Amino acid sequence: MVGLGTVSPPNAKFEATVNFKQPKNKRGLRTHSPPAVASGCGNGLGTPYQNSYRNTLQACLGTVTAQPLYTQWLGNLLDRYSQVNTYRPEVVWSDGDGKAQDWYWNSTVFLAWLFNESPVKDTVVVNDRWGLGINCHHGSFYTCKDRYNPGVLQPHKWENCMTLDKKAWVFRSNAPATDYLTIHELPAQLASTVSCGGNILINAGPTHDGRIPAIMEERLRQLGWWLGVNGQAVYESKPWTHQNDSLTPGVWYTQKEGTAYAIVLTWPPGDVLVLGSVRPSAVPTLFTHISMLGYQGALQFKAVKRGLQVVFPRMSEVDGQWAWVLSMRGVYPATNHIASVAE
Repeated sequence: MVGLGTVSPPNAKFEATVNFKQPKNKRGLRTHSPPAVASGCGNGLGTPYQNSYRNTLQACLGTVTAQPLYTQWLGNLLDRYSQVNTYRPEVVWSDGDGKAQDWYWNSTVFLAWLFNESPVKDTVVVNDRWGLGINCHHGSFYTCKDRYNPGVLQPHKWENCMTLDKKAWVFRSNAPATDYLTIHELPAQLASTVSCGGNILINAGPTHDGRIPAIMEERLRQLGWWLGVNGQAVYESKPWTHQNDSLTPGVWYTQKEGTAYAIVLTWPPGDVLVLGSVRPSAVPTLFTHISMLGYQGALQFKAVKRGLQVVFPRMSEVDGQWAWVLSMRGVYPATNHIASVAE
């Protein structure tokens, strides 16, 4: 959907109304909110509208020479225009609101230009961090707060922006290993996010000289290897009818092109898993097929009173670890499903 923008008459508070587009797979540009100052020209620009959002911002820049921090920020914001024109990003990700309203940072000026005049106006999407009170209310996708992971399906596209270090976004030389997500916790974060329709942003805080710490590199490589085996259940997937299983904890569902996927975070006792939210077709031997990503061959299954019972292969025969994915065709959501509490 193309974003539309309008602005108020001259000598009034500059505002823009934007219809935000929903994101798909995008490449992006990240921006930062400026340092706080006593006042700014965002509230009553006092300059005639010049039929260009960029020109209006430049006029505003000339009125605040007495405020070097704010002038520096506006100059940086003008650089955003150049970066958009040069790199044609598909995502513009603004970070932080500086405890001030959107008009104070002239967010509406930039967004109106972005969605109406920029070279990416028909494709670009933005997040929701453009001023105080905007989070979780306005944007192509919501981030709401750091590490936001509601665990249930959301009506608006959202993103879980989280960190490998559970306590910080930056590198901490004194952080113990227990402060980092384990490779078991990382797929769990990913599974619960994509099952509920979210994107995931994973932060690795570099050292002062730009190196990725070894423990973070290990986690990223492990996750990359896991996705190499199981990415079919993640990339371009959509939420299924049920997000997680009502009977067995630690099972999250996605779907793509007629196939339902169950991401199983814990190998079942006795190699037997019972899914309470799935039922086979009326003639399962003909129309239902269940396999495991990273394993050659079909899995045995049968309908039971509590749902669908699936027999896992021997773990040593599976080219995967940490979390396992069932690929299921010809299955249907159980009608007696009771939504379980998000894990």
